[in-house]
Formats: sequence, structure tokens, C-alpha cells
Amino acid sequence: MAAPPAGGGMQTSANGVTCVSASFCVAVGATGSGIEGDAEGVHAVASSFNGQTWSAMSLPAVPDSSYSELLGVGCTSQDYCVAVGYWISSSATDGQHQELMETYNGVSWSITATADDDGGQADFGSQLSGISCVSGTCTAVGYAYIGSQSDYEQSPAANDFSPLVATLSSGSWSYQGLPRYSGSWDTYLTSVSCPTAQFCAAVGFVTSAVGGWGGDSLAVSQGPMGGAEGPIAYETTDGTWGGADGSSIHTGPAQALFGVSCTSSSACLAVGELFQNGATSAAPFAEAFDGTGWSETSTPPLPTPPEGYLPESQPEFLDAASCPEAGSCLAGGMYEATSEQPNSQGQYTAEYVPFTEDREGTAWTANQPPTSAGADSYMNAVLALTCQWGQDCMAVGVSGAQDPTMDDPDGYWEDAGDVQ
Repeated sequence: MAAPPAGGGMQTSANGVTCVSASFCVAVGATGSGIEGDAEGVHAVASSFNGQTWSAMSLPAVPDSSYSELLGVGCTSQDYCVAVGYWISSSATDGQHQELMETYNGVSWSITATADDDGGQADFGSQLSGISCVSGTCTAVGYAYIGSQSDYEQSPAANDFSPLVATLSSGSWSYQGLPRYSGSWDTYLTSVSCPTAQFCAAVGFVTSAVGGWGGDSLAVSQGPMGGAEGPIAYETTDGTWGGADGSSIHTGPAQALFGVSCTSSSACLAVGELFQNGATSAAPFAEAFDGTGWSETSTPPLPTPPEGYLPESQPEFLDAASCPEAGSCLAGGMYEATSEQPNSQGQYTAEYVPFTEDREGTAWTANQPPTSAGADSYMNAVLALTCQWGQDCMAVGVSGAQDPTMDDPDGYWEDAGDVQ
């Protein structure tokens, strides 16, 4: 899904992608004039890939909505997909989010009614950020505001956001609120991976800062924009979720996890961002799960900036991970590079550049997808990727350079066309 040049009206973002074969993928996101914030006129979009080209999929309008966005999608076949995100009511004066679920039956998408009895976990101020589907069951994760509605409308207080899990089974959604880190810290889940019907791992970050994350549009994809104080992880076996894994909370520089992929109940990789120098800079960050606990991996390297950029670059973050088999993973994200040549105003522009990382065993290798310096891009980033059929992968994101999707059929990246 391509974003236009800066200042050019409509913007589009692909936030999630899944493939059941090399000839069937689905990407979801949002398009509109205010994609970066809670502006009116933004609505959810979806597109399918047939191995050659992308085609727009018709989504039902969200009733009474001034803003809707899909952040994740999971498919078990060409005839069954589920996408999740959030929407904002046109009558809301406080911009409060409400979770959004949509289901595809092979012919059309429909909005799935949320469970009537959600235990008060997702009445307002809620969002589902990631989803994983296996064997007809889908597990989605996000967060919900657990304070009073009057408090939310006045000013969301710190320590009032709780991790949320929603499970779709036999056509019905059920909700479960998970314990927050230390019992009181704001806790946000950003991604989930379920390699089997019996095991899932969910990751995110925690903060004790006043105002917390705020759940801004695309924050799951672009980072918490400050406030994150440590990564968080939960695991479930047979539907029973364990508490927050405190071993993955670090007291040093702040970290956040944005993507996770598991090949079994004893092998997961989670990726994200490490904040440095008082949160003025960042670096890629990853943790691995071995079945008993999480531990930080070696630091993923950055690639050499492509032609047209200065050799120096500003590290940013990894946003997505996909492990097609045990010991073999791919991660993607973005970093900031400065163009070698000035623009028409004589300025050397800093631009976002996508990159991916291969992890074989415990060793990381950075690689640079094709990109173009000086493209006047609003953003150029890998926001989601999947390697769900053999060694081939698909990556999606946003780019003014019109390279919004890439596939990796033979061990190197190439343009896969614009998502429609």
C-alpha cells in the first residue's frame, strides 16, 4: 500500500500481511488524509495478492465511524481470514478507540460483532494490534482502558491500560484481560504468534509514565513515541495465559517489542526497539524464547545504506518477525539515512529506509531491500512480513517511492507491486 509524496493528500499504510501460499496473500491497513493521527476520513482497507498482482478487497463500512484501521490479519486458507484493529465513533468527542474485527469467507468481508459479555475489558479505549490463526481458532491481542469512562474523557491517566486477549472459536469471540506488569504498570500487547492450537506467545511493552502510550494511529508500527520502559511477554498453554514474564523487563535503557514469531512452544523470536541516550536515539532489539524464559539476543546489525545515501545512518527499529522453520527467521523494520545530494531547497534530507535481517541459528545478517534516495517519501519502512510458505517471504509497509510491497522468491528482494 503506497503512500504519496509528502504533502500529497491521501496516505496509505499496510500494517499487516499473511500468506497461505505463494499465490494467495492478504494485506490490511488504512487509507485517508490523516493516517498519522485520529483524523476524520481515514478508513480500513484490505488487498489480496494472486502471485502476480494485488487487488483491492471490498470492506464493509464501519457504522458511525470517523476513523477505522486494521493492524493485523491471519488466514488459515483462501476461504478464511480474520483481521483486527480499531475504530473511532463519529459521535465520540474524546477519540476513544474501540476494537474492530472483520472476517473473510472466501467471497466477502463482514464485521464480526464483538462479544456481548467481554467482562468489561473492551468497552472503550481498546485496540487489537495483532492476530494469529491456526486450526480454525484465532487469537488477537491489544490493550483496553480499565479506568472509568469519565476519567478517559477528561484525560487518560497512567496505569489504566491493561493487556487484552480476544479469541475467535466456532464463530464467537471471547475476551480475557491479562495481569499487568507489577500489577499496576500500563501494559500494551502489540503482536502474537500461535504455532499450534495449544500454544501462543504475545509481546509488547510496559510504561509507568503519565499518559502512557496513548495508542496513536500506527503507533504499533512506528514505536511508542516515547514512554516505553521495558519489553513484556506472555505465554499460554491450552488457553491458560501465564503472567507477565518479568525476566524480560530490563532496568537499563528502555525497550519495546513490536513483533513475534514462534515455530513451537520452545522456539520464539521477538523484535523491537532499544531506546538510547535518553530516548533520543534507538537501535534494533531482539529477544528469544526457549520454552522456559526469554533472553536478549546479540544485537542485530544495520545494513550499509544504499547508493544515494551517506554512509552514516540513524538506527531505528525492527517491527516484524517471521520464522518459517526452527532456527531460521527474518525480521524487518526501518532506519533513518541522509541523502548524499541536497534537495531543491539545498537541504540534505533525512529519509526512512527499509531493511531486513536474516537470523540463522544465533547469527544475524543485515540485508538491504531495493530503495531509491531522494524519492520524497513520506515513509519507507517494512511494517509487516511473512515467510509462511517455504523460504519465500512477503513484506509490506509504506513508501512514497512506490515500493510498498516486496517478495523474496530466490533469496533476494524484489518489488512485488503496489497494494491496491
